[in-house]
Amino acid sequence: MVVCRSGEEPVRGTVSDGVHELTFDIPEDKGGKFAGFQPFSLIEASLAACINVTLRKYAETRAIKLSDVRVKVSIDREAPEHPIVSQEVQLIGELSDKERKTLIQVAKQCPVKNALSKGFVFQLEESLSDVTT
Repeated sequence: MVVCRSGEEPVRGTVSDGVHELTFDIPEDKGGKFAGFQPFSLIEASLAACINVTLRKYAETRAIKLSDVRVKVSIDREAPEHPIVSQEVQLIGELSDKERKTLIQVAKQCPVKNALSKGFVFQLEESLSDVTT
């Protein structure tokens, strides 16, 4: 669970999981000061982190010599009813062609990607108590 709190600026705030905290904001042309992650950037970051961890853990458990993984994710919202999520993975290490192909297939199975692609059921309710408890 994460908790989001408003900041001193109208469109800036923090998101915390109870241990870690990050700042979010929006760009200046939208009324913010761009002093933190944009909300959609957090979705991109979550997917990129999941792909990265999924690949590294898979390689570790199979003694694949993957020394680094770099993941780039962007969401094209040009057509809001069908956003396009582009993912680019750079695999660094002494890898065979077969290992590279396998790792690309593994990247497609990260849990965040699976959840995002299946869709969500959203439930919103107003809390009458402190949401941090």
